[in-house]
Amino acid sequence: GREIVKKFLKIMFMFLVCGGLLLTKPVRASAANPVSLKAGNTYKSYDFTRNGKKDTFKYTLKQEGNLAVGRIYVNGKKVFSVSASRNVDCWFYQASKKKTYLIVETHYAGGGNVLTLYYFKKSKFVQVPGSVNCLHANNVSEARGDILYVTSTPKNELISLVDQGYTRFKRGFRVSDSGVKATSRYGDAIGKTVYYGLDNFYTSKTSSTLSVKNGPKITRGQKVTLKKIAYYSGYMAFMVQVNGKDGWFLNSSKQRITINEPQVCIRISTGSCGGKNLKLTASCNTPGTIVWSSSNSKVASVSAGTVTAKSPGVCVITASITKNGRKYCTSKTVTVKETVTYGNWSGWSFTPASNTYSQQVRTATMYRYYCFLCPVCGGREPFQGMSDCHRYSLTLNNGVVTWSTVAYHASNSAVYSYSAQKRYTFSLGDGKRWNFSAGNLWDTAPGTKDAAGPDAVVIKTGYSTRKINRSCYISSVK
Repeated sequence: GREIVKKFLKIMFMFLVCGGLLLTKPVRASAANPVSLKAGNTYKSYDFTRNGKKDTFKYTLKQEGNLAVGRIYVNGKKVFSVSASRNVDCWFYQASKKKTYLIVETHYAGGGNVLTLYYFKKSKFVQVPGSVNCLHANNVSEARGDILYVTSTPKNELISLVDQGYTRFKRGFRVSDSGVKATSRYGDAIGKTVYYGLDNFYTSKTSSTLSVKNGPKITRGQKVTLKKIAYYSGYMAFMVQVNGKDGWFLNSSKQRITINEPQVCIRISTGSCGGKNLKLTASCNTPGTIVWSSSNSKVASVSAGTVTAKSPGVCVITASITKNGRKYCTSKTVTVKETVTYGNWSGWSFTPASNTYSQQVRTATMYRYYCFLCPVCGGREPFQGMSDCHRYSLTLNNGVVTWSTVAYHASNSAVYSYSAQKRYTFSLGDGKRWNFSAGNLWDTAPGTKDAAGPDAVVIKTGYSTRKINRSCYISSVK
């Protein structure tokens, strides 16, 4: 029994919480209102004929020649068609349970759009008088009851508005069979609302007294927030917020705001890329001290606009200036590349060496060849003792050694007629006769000792080095 009570109390608690949320959360318009129609689909949830019964509705769209042709069928009967040179879009719009409208937007090749509303009467669609195109609208954003909310870009855009569509204005229109009427002369700015003063000018406190300059002042480069637009016959006024205060102004050649944050202008003034240094010059539309910085001084440093390449990579060079407590900056991306050249290879050495940033190392298997050189006749013999000329007794002091990368078995060697232990070759590149022990003929492993005299290592690893010369240059600035 106790568990049942606990479950009951838990259910009641969740019910109260959810009920409280439902009571306190504002009710929003249905996401399905208006409904974008898909060509070829059949819809059965709307009462177009306004007789209390749901109708079968179908919308088709076909390309016929140079025209896009849209056709509407109600209860299997074609009752409406419309064409445009680019496209035709349609929506359902239910102002109430008893009033369903059709929104048709025709798109033309020249870029123009026409937005019209229709309702069904006496077996045909009748156009609602008036048009939301009085606002040059391209988009119905939402609907709340009999009010359509339209976002648009004004016909006479802000003079400094370079890219259309950054700022749009949302305005409500009340729809009835008798016509479409704006609910207010004002529209709210949506989308891009952060602007900056392009000129120095005073605003007005109200949109109806634009000639009275009693509102906050806008200075060049000052951040402002675009909030509203006011539509009057023949002109439009804009409301901005400056330092927490609202002001109105009529857009003109001397009263402008810009979407572009004022920036330091940076440019390459001399020479071209390809060197270790590059001079950049920054200019600003107002006096001030330019401060330079590098995002990675290990790649490239900068001083007074002179960029110096340090190591390969990419970094950002920034020029900044502080005005009225606000920092303005612009930047360039610098790419640094490396040029590498090599010195000559050194002779072979048995001292181990490693590759470094500035040194390259190569290795090879080195083979020991030798002879005993007779100082009298110049003979090169494989053994100590009396020389072939019988005029000199050879000792270790007459021994001569050379190391070669030519393997014993590849040296084109031959066996002495009087000794099978020794072989000789003339193929080491100097034309002279050199000797080695026949027992080492097929040996290739470093550390191998003389087969005829195991005290000496006859195969070693040799090392040769060369210097790596590295230099950096600025390959591009973007």
